[in-house]
Amino acid sequence: IMALMASGQNSESAVINDALSFLKTLQTNNGGFQSWGVANAASTAWAVLAIVAAGQDPTSVDWRTNGFSPIDFLLNLQQRNGCFNWSIHQSLNPEWMTSYVIPALLGKPYPIEIYESEYGEDGNDDSGNGNNGENDNSDNGGGDNDVDEDEYEWRGNIRIEGQTGTIWNGEVCLSDSLITALNESSGETEEYYIPYPSVLGALDEASHQGGFSYLVVYYPSWDAFYVKTIAGESDWWHYWVDYTLPMVDAGHYKLTENEEEVLWGYLEDWSAHALRIKVSKNTVNVFEKFTVTVYNESLSPVENAVVYVDSSEYLTDENGNVTLSLSVAGDYEIYAEKNGYVRSEKTTVHVEKVVEIVKPADNAVYLWNKKTKIPYCGILILGHIDIEVETIDDVEKVEFYVDDKLEYTDTEQPFEWRLNQKSFFKKTTIKAKAYIMDNDDTFHTIRQLLMYIDLLSEKYSTIRVFDALKTHLQSLKEPILSQNSFADEKEVVVLNLFPCIHRGD
Repeated sequence: IMALMASGQNSESAVINDALSFLKTLQTNNGGFQSWGVANAASTAWAVLAIVAAGQDPTSVDWRTNGFSPIDFLLNLQQRNGCFNWSIHQSLNPEWMTSYVIPALLGKPYPIEIYESEYGEDGNDDSGNGNNGENDNSDNGGGDNDVDEDEYEWRGNIRIEGQTGTIWNGEVCLSDSLITALNESSGETEEYYIPYPSVLGALDEASHQGGFSYLVVYYPSWDAFYVKTIAGESDWWHYWVDYTLPMVDAGHYKLTENEEEVLWGYLEDWSAHALRIKVSKNTVNVFEKFTVTVYNESLSPVENAVVYVDSSEYLTDENGNVTLSLSVAGDYEIYAEKNGYVRSEKTTVHVEKVVEIVKPADNAVYLWNKKTKIPYCGILILGHIDIEVETIDDVEKVEFYVDDKLEYTDTEQPFEWRLNQKSFFKKTTIKAKAYIMDNDDTFHTIRQLLMYIDLLSEKYSTIRVFDALKTHLQSLKEPILSQNSFADEKEVVVLNLFPCIHRGD
C-alpha cells in the first residue's frame, strides 16, 4: 500500500480499498493486527503506516474493534523502560519492535525522503576511510556485530519434535559452532563460523550426539540461516527458546546463560504454537487420581488436546485438564498432541504397587529368619521365615497363600505371616493378596457403620442384634472389597525339617 501510494496510486482506487479490506480481516479484538497467530507490534505498526499512507485515520471508528484502535494496542505494549513488547505476553527483540512502533505513532509512512549522502560515490568519507557500505566481517556467515568476544559455555536441553515422534531430546554444551550450509547465492556448500552459543549451534551439537542429519541454507542477501530439513523432514521447522518464539534466524540467536531449553518443532503452519504439560503428581498409588494439564507456549490452557498415557488417550476439558487414575502399577509415559501445535514434552508418572513382598528379598539365603551373605541365584529359606509385605495405606487386609492355598489373613498393619511348614528343598510359591478400600460411597458407609457398631457393642455387650447386624454388613462389604484385590508372589525353595510353633500356624 505504501509503495503504491508513493508511486501515485489513488487512495480511492479499488486496489487500495481491497488491500485495506484485507488488513481489516487481520485486526483482532484488542485493536492490533496479527501475524504468526498473535496480534503484535510489528504487524500492527506496519498496518498503521499503510492506513496513514492511504489517507485514513487509524484512530477512527472504522479502525476500532471493541473500542480499541491500533494506536491503543501499540501504546499498551510499551514498558517502563520505554521499549515496546512484541505482543501482550512476549518481549521479543524490543529494540526492533520499538523502531517499528515509533514511525507508526508519529504517522510517518514509508518511503522516507532520500538525502544526498555525505560520502562520495565510492563510499569513502573525506578522510579516505570507508568500507564500501559493507560490514568488515572476516568470518564467513557472521553473527551479531555486538556479540561479546568473551566466550562462555551454554549448557541446556534441546528437544526436537518431528511429524510423528520425538527425534531427539537431551542436554548439549557449546560455546561456538562451525556450521556447514548451502550458500543460496553461489550454490556452494560452505562452512560458517558462529563465535557464540547459538540455537543453530545447539542443533548442530544435538545432531552429533543423536546421529541425525540436518540441512541449512545460508542467504547472503539477508545474512540469515534457514533450517530446511532435520532428520529428513523438510521446510516447516520452527524453534522456541524457553517457549518464546524469536523473530530472528537460529544462527543469529545468541543463547544466554539464564536460558534453559531450545525446542525445534515441525509444524506445517505459519501460526506456530507448542504444547506444554504438567502433572499434579509424579508418583501415585494404584487407583489414586491425578490431573494432567495441557497449556500452550504462553501457559494458556488448551482444550481438546489429546493426552497419551502409554496406549490410552484422553481429551482435555475447557480448562486444559484431564483427571484420571491407573489400575496397574508401573511407569507411564505421558505427553499431549493437538493439530496446529508442536507435541509436548514427555513426562513419567510412577504408579506404585498396592502390595509387595519385601521379605524374603530376591537372590538371598535366609537361615532361621535371618538374611545371610551367602550368594545365591533365587531365594533359599532354611528353617522358618516371617513373610513381610509393604502396602499402600488403603489396604484393608492381606491374605497369605502357599501354592495357592490360603494360610493366613492379617487385618492390621504391619502385614506379616510366618512361613513355618515342614519341607525338604521344596520349590514353593508364596503369594500376598491385598484388598483395598473401594472409592465409592457405599463401601465407606458400610465401613463407618461397622465402626459405629463396634462402639455400641462395647457399651451394650448383651444385645445380640449387634452381632447379627455386623455379620450382615461384613457380608455386604466383602464382595466390594474382593473387586479390588492385588497380589505379589515369589518362588522360593524351603528346607524346614523341624517347624516351630508360631501364631497363625
